[in-house]
Amino acid sequence: MSQGDVSTCSAPQIVFQEAVKQGNTKELHSLLQNMTNCEFNVNSFGPEGQTALHQSVIDGNLELVKLLVKFGADIRLANREGWSALHIAAFGGHQDIVLYLITKVEVSLRLHVSMDTHQTHHRRGHCHKGDPHGWLQRKRRKEREEERKTSTLFCNQTEL
Repeated sequence: MSQGDVSTCSAPQIVFQEAVKQGNTKELHSLLQNMTNCEFNVNSFGPEGQTALHQSVIDGNLELVKLLVKFGADIRLANREGWSALHIAAFGGHQDIVLYLITKVEVSLRLHVSMDTHQTHHRRGHCHKGDPHGWLQRKRRKEREEERKTSTLFCNQTEL
């Protein structure tokens, strides 16, 4: 890569950071949609130690937050002071952004736990070809527990 390639690749990053500072959602959407030969990092830190997501949360711009997350902004990253986007949103009183980020964190955690559980079951040999995620086994176990509860309840009522 020549020096010319480096400077042309940093130009879109600068344009991106400026569009974030200005809260220009249309320009950002266009930039993010048209990333081709000279991609930029949505999760890069600016000179103030903030990512684009951190900055949009500070500004209280929910539309921009959603756009950045859609295009891969990592909601778990912390800024220079150690604050995540969720911390910043809560501190700034941006309830709409807090709620949005919480739903994204929950989805992310569920996917992460699901993948970990699946990999653990695979290593232990618990996955079966007909029931790869143990869904059927869990369903049957739950049905048996419900039957036990129902029969215990019925027995207790007939004794009265």
